[in-house]
Amino acid sequence: PWAPVCFVPNGVDLSAFDDLPPRSALEAEHPELKDRFVLLFYGRVHAKKGLDLLAESMGRLAADFPQLHLLIAGKDDGALAPFTARLDALGLTRRATYVGHVSGEQARRVWAAADAFTLPSYSEGFSMAILEAMARSLPCVFTTACHFPEAADADAAVVVDPNVDALTQALRELLERSPEQRAAIAANGRRLVETDYTWERQAGRLAAVYQWLAGGGTPPECVMP
Repeated sequence: PWAPVCFVPNGVDLSAFDDLPPRSALEAEHPELKDRFVLLFYGRVHAKKGLDLLAESMGRLAADFPQLHLLIAGKDDGALAPFTARLDALGLTRRATYVGHVSGEQARRVWAAADAFTLPSYSEGFSMAILEAMARSLPCVFTTACHFPEAADADAAVVVDPNVDALTQALRELLERSPEQRAAIAANGRRLVETDYTWERQAGRLAAVYQWLAGGGTPPECVMP
């Protein structure tokens, strides 16, 4: 139990988020997205992801923000039916679009169509979707259960507790900010990923660990005693 621990997080490929297709590519398939503020949830559609919180927050925000539209991308893992049923009960069926699991060029179309990203999860290990959203330069709202406090420290996201009141307030504040203010948050997120969360950065950290194991000396910063 006293052995040192090496912590090297996952990385993201920045090139996947460069030269994205035009937003109109996804709007051609889903015209309901046109002229809307698209809030993207990208991930497994599972109960632990907090879609129940997102539905309730939409119910509280919809009247004040008529342009707000949810875009849900990810494989259904049991939470889609209760989520859509709740949206229907709130009269918001037409305010959400579900595109299922996407990858490759279709995933790039989804990222290109988004104006902001949210992950209201109750439990995460380390979310690749958050890294990807930041690499895409989207303003992000997610929960403390995503275990990524570095984003809040860098003013790269709004991070709140996983409950309806906190999520609703965070989304409201994000929507009420100017486009320039949202762009500043997004730029901070991209900068954070470029600095600390590329695969090149993680490969360098891991190489330093092997060099230390082979040659001794001062442990790298990613090794915790």
